[in-house]
Amino acid sequence: RCQAELDCDRDGLLDVCLDASAGTGVVASYYESDDAGDFTRLLISRVESNIDFRWNGGSPDPAVPTDDFAARFTGTLLPPVDGTYRIRCTGDDGVRLDLDGVRVIDEWRDQGGTGFIVSQDFLADVPVELRLEYYENGGSAQCNLEWRLPGETAFVPVPNSALRPIVDLDGDGVSDACAADCDGDGVSDVLAIEQELVQDCNGNLVPDACELGWQGDEVIAWWRFDDPNDLGLDSGPNGLQLAGANVVPAADVPAATVPRTGEADLGSGRGVINGRLVTEDLGEVLSLIDRTFTAEAFVKLETLATPPLEPADRQWLLMRKNQTSDGRIEWAFLVQLGDIDVVSDLGVFGNRGPYTGRELAFVGGIGSAAGRDKWVVVSNLSIDDNDWHHVSVASDPVRSEVRFELDGVVDRVLFSRPPTNPNSHDFVVGGHSNESGGWNQGVRGFYDEIRIRRGIVPLDEMLDVPYVATAEDGDGDGVPDECAVADCPADFNGDDVVDGADFGALLSKWGACPGCAEDLTGDDAITGADIGAILSQWGRCP
Repeated sequence: RCQAELDCDRDGLLDVCLDASAGTGVVASYYESDDAGDFTRLLISRVESNIDFRWNGGSPDPAVPTDDFAARFTGTLLPPVDGTYRIRCTGDDGVRLDLDGVRVIDEWRDQGGTGFIVSQDFLADVPVELRLEYYENGGSAQCNLEWRLPGETAFVPVPNSALRPIVDLDGDGVSDACAADCDGDGVSDVLAIEQELVQDCNGNLVPDACELGWQGDEVIAWWRFDDPNDLGLDSGPNGLQLAGANVVPAADVPAATVPRTGEADLGSGRGVINGRLVTEDLGEVLSLIDRTFTAEAFVKLETLATPPLEPADRQWLLMRKNQTSDGRIEWAFLVQLGDIDVVSDLGVFGNRGPYTGRELAFVGGIGSAAGRDKWVVVSNLSIDDNDWHHVSVASDPVRSEVRFELDGVVDRVLFSRPPTNPNSHDFVVGGHSNESGGWNQGVRGFYDEIRIRRGIVPLDEMLDVPYVATAEDGDGDGVPDECAVADCPADFNGDDVVDGADFGALLSKWGACPGCAEDLTGDDAITGADIGAILSQWGRCP
């Protein structure tokens, strides 16, 4: 279950079987910054005892410059007692702190050593996901994470004993990003089996139901476009209902059934240049630019980019941005590049052209009112026909990598990651808005089965890849056939034959016998009825 050459949780450290025995502390990843607050190039990753640093005019390591660097600390926080804690985060320069995915401190700016305090209610030994980011622009350098426990009066550094270097919210001892969860219920398979939440009759650490067929995937959002009366229904857990205009239900689908799930594909959405479907995402669960995530969909374009390229040649499938400047884009996925490269002043990465305008692309902004203050990662993969295609984009901020995929073909782009813009904006499917509030550059054609998941999803878990069952259930009882019990309850000694030995065992229990295996009639007594039952099964078991 652990392969040392992999980095399944994408924390910058190669997996060395990190589990509950791996000890305490946090994973620290240190970057060189081209601009203040920029996680440009990963230099080193290691486990730190805690987050209590005064580097002054120095840096965390000789491999890290004394100025223009950034750090990301990740792991699990284990509060020792119930109650209200005061958390203090001190930075020189910028700091931002997320607890359980919620940003509680956001002071991302140049400053002297300044402490920022928030109150948080914790339960004893209930794990809390921790993510602290820091940058140093120049001068002295300092980053500290402290707390004041309930009933105490002094702040102290969060101790090593309260920190774990993996994010392990389900407590199974394996990083949540690494642990198998074949049914997508948020509980790792190992823990579900240990707690007898699922059956594992053959002891191979895979729930029986998953061996027989697809049971589910953990998702953030999943728009299937199956119901023409409720086209924007979200099948995911967050209820991200879409609503919009100029998108209509369509019967054209990529396949009669979705390959991974085996479920019927009942419809798609069909958009035009000013079409869009929008969700407010009040919980900000799609604010993902600083986290690993994967977005996938099926698309069938009716219009393709044609030189000379112009803005109308762009087609935006997914976009997190309000009706405002493109500089305020958090992240976006285009299925036709068009000419977006010529208005991306913060960098064009990956494929450097010349472009057909049909390439896949990933876009980010910095929160600026200037529309050109954005960057774009361009793939070598492109949609060049009017057929159905499966597309996906996976963003890995730790490695500064974007993985594009088109019909199973992969293009990975490592790039010097510019600043990002996590925000609370709306999320748009199939459309784009300009800074005047007008809608344009939408998908001209069909889209279906748009699904967004946390992490870098393996290609064999994409919707276009059939789920491969590893066991058979010929009798339809929901149990792998290899675990099936022979229908021969009178074979008491297990030799696959009902004979005199079994008859003798039955007679030895004659009379009252609550719970006896020899009580074939279930009346808590061995009687003549049981003799009749054993004779009816006489001979070799089926």
